[in-house]
Amino acid sequence: VTEKGRYIKAELESLADVEAVTGMGLMVGVKLKKDLAKTVERCREKGVLVLTAHDKLRLLPPLNIPFPVLKQAIDTIKEVIEE
Repeated sequence: VTEKGRYIKAELESLADVEAVTGMGLMVGVKLKKDLAKTVERCREKGVLVLTAHDKLRLLPPLNIPFPVLKQAIDTIKEVIEE
């Protein structure tokens, strides 16, 4: 879980439209520099369920998520953020 959490944070922190990545383990909050509602909608359209918490994109994958599935979801989220 710790390794997967580090992976998520490292991947998302590198994006220009990401202001901050916070959280612990797989409970991750992403503060964006772009429209949050539109980002959530586009992620859902692409098959990745994300939530919001106040002004952050909230990621809550299951603790036992296989790494290839996690990588695919993060790649999709990155693609949407970079649109």
